[in-house]
Amino acid sequence: MAFPISYGTPILLKGAASVFTHADTGHLVANLAALAIVGPFVWRTLGWWRFSVLFLLVGTLANTSAAALLGRPVVGASGAVAGVMAAHLVLSPRSRLSPLIAMWIAVQGVFAAVALDFGGVAWCAHLVGAALGVVFALATRPVRSRTTIAAPN
Repeated sequence: MAFPISYGTPILLKGAASVFTHADTGHLVANLAALAIVGPFVWRTLGWWRFSVLFLLVGTLANTSAAALLGRPVVGASGAVAGVMAAHLVLSPRSRLSPLIAMWIAVQGVFAAVALDFGGVAWCAHLVGAALGVVFALATRPVRSRTTIAAPN
């Protein structure tokens, strides 16, 4: 099956379309599993609108930058999912998942250091997605108000 986006299509539209295209069923299932684990918390914390922007924007920029670095098309939601995972790390640093997410991001860095597309995987898309997820979460996280209670006289 040919990729439905032609050469005249703007690069960011190609990046957005590539987030919803996967190399195979295993790739799709892995992304869905990771998203099912970390997504609900981030969705509840950021709300559906900011979560949707996070997923689409980070995924688009991660795939577009990985394609530019690798000189070939990149498909999958791995960069978007990495962004959601990193946002989870920022929004809930004391979560039981936080050490696992931090370790996963570190492993992505190791593989990217070996080769940006070691084993045919665009590791740089994962790293760019994670970095952008951190930035997005820091910029858009809800501010919790602190109420002060006056001491009794």
